[in-house]
Amino acid sequence: MNHRTKIFMAVLFVIFMTSIVAAFGGILGGDDLTTQNVLVCPVDDSGACNVAFLISIENGKISNYTSVSTEGMDHPTVADPNNANEKLSFHDALTLDDKEQGLNYAKEIYEANNDGVTIDGAAAVDSKIITDVIAAAGTLKDGDNVINPTAADLISPSSLDSVKPICDALLNAAKDPQQSGAMYNAAFSDYKSGDVTLTPHGFFAKLAASYVFGGLFA
Repeated sequence: MNHRTKIFMAVLFVIFMTSIVAAFGGILGGDDLTTQNVLVCPVDDSGACNVAFLISIENGKISNYTSVSTEGMDHPTVADPNNANEKLSFHDALTLDDKEQGLNYAKEIYEANNDGVTIDGAAAVDSKIITDVIAAAGTLKDGDNVINPTAADLISPSSLDSVKPICDALLNAAKDPQQSGAMYNAAFSDYKSGDVTLTPHGFFAKLAASYVFGGLFA
């Protein structure tokens, strides 16, 4: 796994796992997990999901990730509520009023379009939490250069290369106790406001209970 890939995976978890750990109090201990697949779905203000991330965890460590364009992926049986002649698309699944149901549909769509892949847990995160975590981090630097990223730069990246400076900067911020604390508090606040959707809850409770947050970044 190259350095860029490890940085990008780590930052995804800085943004998304802070919410998950916050939701369950960051408790430690619990049963070990072996190999698990987590589908992370950042959504824009309309609820649309343009890019999703499949993150694999083996024995508590991030082992791999795949970025996926949601274009062309449809549910095998569920109709689009706005057009009964078409199937519900991954892109639109999270625009449904019932976010958890939409996330379950997204999970089913991904599995149906990727033979042999089982999703153990899925998380959808609104743009607001990404914006707030970036803001809470304070000054972000790419080397010696101060950068000012937006949520859109991560939700709809033009390429992995375009997000690398953001990833580097956020990861460095997450290593600083003061900055990481502010990021955690922002994520926790947004979780309580409903800006994070998780399914199934038991999986994420077990994940949070099984691993020290920072251990995922080893």
